[in-house]
Amino acid sequence: MNSNKKLIVFMLVAVLFVLAVGCAQEGDKVVAKVNGENIYQSEVDKLMEKVKASAKNSGIDLESEEAKQALQEYQLKIVESLIEEKFIEQLAEEQNVKIADEKITEQVNKEIAALKEQMGEEEFKKRMEEYKLTEEDIREQIYFQMLQEKLYDQVVSDVEVSDSQVKEYYEKNQESLEKIMVRHILFMAEEGKASEEDKNKALERAEEVIAKLEKGADFAELAKEYSEEPGAEQSGGLIPQFITRNSPLVQPFLEAAFLLDEGQYSKEPVKTRYGYHVIKVDKKKESYEELKDEIKTSLLELKQNEKFSKYYMEKREAAEIENIFEKELENKQNQEKENNQEKINQEDTTQ
Repeated sequence: MNSNKKLIVFMLVAVLFVLAVGCAQEGDKVVAKVNGENIYQSEVDKLMEKVKASAKNSGIDLESEEAKQALQEYQLKIVESLIEEKFIEQLAEEQNVKIADEKITEQVNKEIAALKEQMGEEEFKKRMEEYKLTEEDIREQIYFQMLQEKLYDQVVSDVEVSDSQVKEYYEKNQESLEKIMVRHILFMAEEGKASEEDKNKALERAEEVIAKLEKGADFAELAKEYSEEPGAEQSGGLIPQFITRNSPLVQPFLEAAFLLDEGQYSKEPVKTRYGYHVIKVDKKKESYEELKDEIKTSLLELKQNEKFSKYYMEKREAAEIENIFEKELENKQNQEKENNQEKINQEDTTQ
């Protein structure tokens, strides 16, 4: 990821999820309440300054009507995020979840060091100033992220998955769990674009490669030399992750690949809408012993997510949350609509 993209990601995280902790100023307006705890306009304003800085540095005219409307709507998103953060903090306190300062500091230093290494010291400093970000913003964002993770871990700490549950799941879903690591050599003859002559040439070349494989040639080396798949010269035709029968690849490719055993290659070219492929299965996982650890991890995560989701929803439904800002915004928008309609009616009357 280049420095600009990294900065954009960093900006979004810092602006959207930073924990805007602050003391209420004299006359500060309450914009929301979460179980009796107030959220103040000054907290929203603190984050809006960063949003405006980001927009300005992106060349957006903040005085345009579109920008003003967007910023108003963005304030609502910020209030909603602050409500969520306050609620999570309350849950963490209820669960006696705490993060040691030294752990936060350690993670902050790690994140800042990584950003400085990627951007360079001067560029990092420049971007922080442009977007009105401070190291304290980073600290607050990291603290909240760590708080969420620890709260989750505590709530789901007693969730377990037995070996019998893993075995039962495997037996019911064996075919869909099977996974393979494949290489392929592609000869392009895309449907709707390639002529019949091009298709025939692609087929002939695929058959020639299969003949070379029959004589003992190395599949990866042939892929580097012949494949028209982008990146094949470096990858040797390898798709760099295991695929299943439900992977988002063209169906003829998947069907042909899953007919092969580990170490086998297709004896005939496989036709897809992209052209002709020669496929080889490098690795295959299909037995219980090969898959049980992955199944257990997957089932555990599923059960943990289900438990936390249930816990969270029950707590959220019981919470007393009032979004004052949203109500006032709706009233304002409704009033503007009424005023506009009244103006239209008056114009119609005078015509």
